[in-house]
Amino acid sequence: MTRSMHVVTTIASVLGAALMATRAAAADITVIGSTAMTELVEAVIPIFEHDSGHKVKASFLSGSVLPVRVKEGAPADLIITTPESIDDLVKAGRVVAGSRVDFVRSSAGRRGAGGRPQAGHQHA
Repeated sequence: MTRSMHVVTTIASVLGAALMATRAAAADITVIGSTAMTELVEAVIPIFEHDSGHKVKASFLSGSVLPVRVKEGAPADLIITTPESIDDLVKAGRVVAGSRVDFVRSSAGRRGAGGRPQAGHQHA
Protein backbone atom coordinates (compact mmCIF):
# COMPACT_ATOMS: atom_id res chain seq x y z
CA MET A 1 0.00 0.00 0.00
CA THR A 2 1.40 3.39 -0.94
CA ARG A 3 1.95 6.03 1.74
CA SER A 4 -0.80 8.27 0.36
CA MET A 5 -3.27 5.38 0.25
CA HIS A 6 -2.38 4.54 3.85
CA VAL A 7 -3.14 8.14 4.88
CA VAL A 8 -6.48 8.12 3.03
CA THR A 9 -7.41 4.79 4.61
CA THR A 10 -6.48 6.06 8.06
CA ILE A 11 -8.55 9.22 7.70
CA ALA A 12 -11.54 7.21 6.45
CA SER A 13 -11.14 4.88 9.43
CA VAL A 14 -10.98 7.81 11.83
CA LEU A 15 -14.13 9.26 10.25
CA GLY A 16 -15.77 5.87 10.76
CA ALA A 17 -14.74 5.88 14.41
CA ALA A 18 -16.24 9.34 14.81
CA LEU A 19 -19.44 8.03 13.26
CA MET A 20 -19.56 5.14 15.74
CA ALA A 21 -19.09 7.60 18.59
CA THR A 22 -22.21 9.50 17.51
CA ARG A 23 -24.27 6.30 17.89
CA ALA A 24 -26.62 7.32 15.13
CA ALA A 25 -27.89 5.26 12.21
CA ALA A 26 -27.53 8.23 9.88
CA ALA A 27 -25.27 10.94 11.14
CA ASP A 28 -23.62 14.17 10.23
CA ILE A 29 -20.01 14.17 11.35
CA THR A 30 -18.50 17.52 12.26
CA VAL A 31 -14.77 17.83 11.64
CA ILE A 32 -12.50 20.69 12.65
CA GLY A 33 -9.09 20.49 11.04
CA SER A 34 -6.01 22.60 10.76
CA THR A 35 -5.66 24.43 7.46
CA ALA A 36 -2.65 22.26 6.61
CA MET A 37 -5.03 19.29 6.29
CA THR A 38 -7.63 20.99 4.06
CA GLU A 39 -6.70 19.41 0.72
CA LEU A 40 -6.33 15.89 2.10
CA VAL A 41 -9.50 15.93 4.20
CA GLU A 42 -11.56 17.45 1.38
CA ALA A 43 -10.33 14.68 -0.91
CA VAL A 44 -11.37 11.94 1.52
CA ILE A 45 -14.79 13.33 2.49
CA PRO A 46 -16.63 12.51 -0.77
CA ILE A 47 -15.27 8.97 -0.72
CA PHE A 48 -16.36 8.47 2.88
CA GLU A 49 -19.78 10.03 2.25
CA HIS A 50 -20.36 7.86 -0.81
CA ASP A 51 -19.27 4.64 0.89
CA SER A 52 -21.01 5.27 4.23
CA GLY A 53 -24.08 7.29 3.28
CA HIS A 54 -23.23 9.79 6.02
CA LYS A 55 -22.45 13.48 5.68
CA VAL A 56 -19.32 15.25 6.86
CA LYS A 57 -19.25 18.96 7.67
CA ALA A 58 -15.65 20.16 7.82
CA SER A 59 -14.20 23.49 8.79
CA PHE A 60 -10.56 24.46 8.82
CA LEU A 61 -8.75 26.84 11.15
CA SER A 62 -5.16 27.93 11.57
CA GLY A 63 -3.09 25.90 14.00
CA SER A 64 -3.10 28.72 16.54
CA VAL A 65 -6.85 29.38 16.38
CA LEU A 66 -8.08 25.77 16.30
CA PRO A 67 -7.27 24.78 19.91
CA VAL A 68 -8.70 28.06 21.21
CA ARG A 69 -12.02 27.49 19.41
CA VAL A 70 -12.23 23.89 20.61
CA LYS A 71 -11.52 24.99 24.18
CA GLU A 72 -14.27 27.59 23.79
CA GLY A 73 -16.68 24.76 22.95
CA ALA A 74 -16.78 24.61 19.15
CA PRO A 75 -18.69 21.41 18.33
CA ALA A 76 -16.70 18.64 16.67
CA ASP A 77 -16.82 14.87 16.44
CA LEU A 78 -13.30 14.76 15.04
CA ILE A 79 -10.38 17.17 15.42
CA ILE A 80 -7.43 16.96 13.04
CA THR A 81 -4.40 18.98 14.12
CA THR A 82 -0.88 18.58 15.48
CA PRO A 83 -0.10 15.95 18.13
CA GLU A 84 0.86 18.72 20.56
CA SER A 85 -2.50 20.44 20.14
CA ILE A 86 -4.38 17.15 20.56
CA ASP A 87 -2.44 16.41 23.75
CA ASP A 88 -3.20 19.92 25.04
CA LEU A 89 -6.90 19.45 24.23
CA VAL A 90 -6.88 16.10 26.08
CA LYS A 91 -5.44 17.86 29.16
CA ALA A 92 -8.15 20.52 28.82
CA GLY A 93 -10.82 17.81 28.74
CA ARG A 94 -11.90 18.60 25.17
CA VAL A 95 -10.59 15.43 23.47
CA VAL A 96 -11.01 11.86 24.68
CA ALA A 97 -7.76 10.55 26.20
CA GLY A 98 -6.23 7.73 24.18
CA SER A 99 -8.15 8.62 21.01
CA ARG A 100 -5.24 10.29 19.19
CA VAL A 101 -4.26 8.63 15.91
CA ASP A 102 -1.07 9.78 14.17
CA PHE A 103 -1.33 9.42 10.39
CA VAL A 104 0.85 12.11 8.83
CA ARG A 105 4.37 13.23 9.54
CA SER A 106 5.72 16.37 8.02
CA SER A 107 9.18 17.88 7.97
CA ALA A 108 10.88 21.05 6.83
CA GLY A 109 14.32 21.79 5.49
CA ARG A 110 16.35 24.92 4.85
CA ARG A 111 17.59 25.99 1.45
CA GLY A 112 20.57 28.27 0.87
CA ALA A 113 20.71 31.70 -0.72
CA GLY A 114 19.05 31.84 -4.13
CA GLY A 115 17.21 28.58 -3.41
CA ARG A 116 20.32 26.46 -3.79
CA PRO A 117 21.72 24.14 -1.12
CA GLN A 118 24.97 25.39 0.35
CA ALA A 119 27.52 22.60 0.62
CA GLY A 120 29.31 22.41 3.93
CA HIS A 121 26.86 24.63 5.79
CA GLN A 122 24.88 22.97 8.53
CA HIS A 123 22.70 24.86 10.94
CA ALA A 124 21.11 23.51 14.06
